[in-house]
Amino acid sequence: MPVRDLLRLNAIFSGAAGLTLFILNRPLADVFGLRRGVVAAIGVGLMIYAADLTVAAVRNGLHRTLVLLFATADAAWVLAAIAILVAWPNALSIAGRLALAATIAPVAAFAALQFRGARRLA
Repeated sequence: MPVRDLLRLNAIFSGAAGLTLFILNRPLADVFGLRRGVVAAIGVGLMIYAADLTVAAVRNGLHRTLVLLFATADAAWVLAAIAILVAWPNALSIAGRLALAATIAPVAAFAALQFRGARRLA
């Protein structure tokens, strides 16, 4: 898959998740065992990330460093999610833990594919 298409797909995934968390912060906070503000803030952060991915995907001259930055950010999400699930298992409800765990595989796939795509841009 071309790197630009990968960034667009990541933007759609991140933006949809962010918008859902932001709009539904009240019920999701209750389900996940978090404060509304935390859920809304994660949603806003994901929407900003999605916007950055979109800008990178459509602008002229895609830079390897930028793709590496996105790949690293996704890898950091995966590591942070695992750390939360292992070190603070009671920080989230069961539904919250399941939802967070469900993000690990797709985000890890984005990270791996973006690292590979960045190598091709070199």
